[in-house]
Amino acid sequence: MMIKKTKKIVYSSLGLLLFFCSLQKPLAQETEQPELYLNFGFYKVDQDKRASYELLMTDFFGPLMQKRVDEGCLSNWIFRRVLPNSSLYGEFTHMTIDVMIRGEEGYWDCDAQLQEVFPGLSPKIRKHLSEEKNSLRELVHRVRTQYVAGYNSLEKVPPIAVYNLSKTKSNLYEAKHRDGFADFFAEGSNTVAWHAMKRIDSTAWAKWEWDYITADCYETVEQMREAASFSEERNQYYKEKYGPSKDQRDILLRAETRLVFATEKINDSQE
Repeated sequence: MMIKKTKKIVYSSLGLLLFFCSLQKPLAQETEQPELYLNFGFYKVDQDKRASYELLMTDFFGPLMQKRVDEGCLSNWIFRRVLPNSSLYGEFTHMTIDVMIRGEEGYWDCDAQLQEVFPGLSPKIRKHLSEEKNSLRELVHRVRTQYVAGYNSLEKVPPIAVYNLSKTKSNLYEAKHRDGFADFFAEGSNTVAWHAMKRIDSTAWAKWEWDYITADCYETVEQMREAASFSEERNQYYKEKYGPSKDQRDILLRAETRLVFATEKINDSQE
């Protein structure tokens, strides 16, 4: 009789345990955020065309991207100019960044058009503007990335951003960034924002192609030159757990950029 009673208690306890576990699973899934994707465009514009190109992008295509953000097609859109002292200045002169809605890898269903933003423009003018944009620039590269970690202490897109294009040597670099690295960087560096993204397009697998990008963001160029002061204890933690940075990645290229245009909606990733 005692054995039967004990079995009932065990089965009852097991049933309760399974019940509570089944309750906890959906709760854990609800707290997980969908992945965030960012698409980068790298362009080269001749010196004598840059003023016209930037005017076209800020006064016509910028408002179009703003409408796409307002309609929920995009989370953000950013247009940057590469500074002349950057090592990548000879490779490309401008960048665009499409920040997707979380969980979405593109905005193919968005039907916002230039005529909706500027209804007074004739079809011929709209066609001319689109053709002019493509004639003023040379597409160097388009890249797809997935957001890893980061922070932004401003309520806007930072004016200055330094992009480090790296080739990872192992998955330890990404693992380190997911291990509270954004808080460590925010406390010790002179940046106002920092972001890490891994490249997910097929070209990233090429032997000498970069596959990871970080963005160090500042309010001014002068702030960019200031020295950082990281916690020695936390720095040691990352070294012991993940090893030195030089064993995790090689920085292949670096681009110092200045913001030209950004949409006004504040979202969870402001490059």
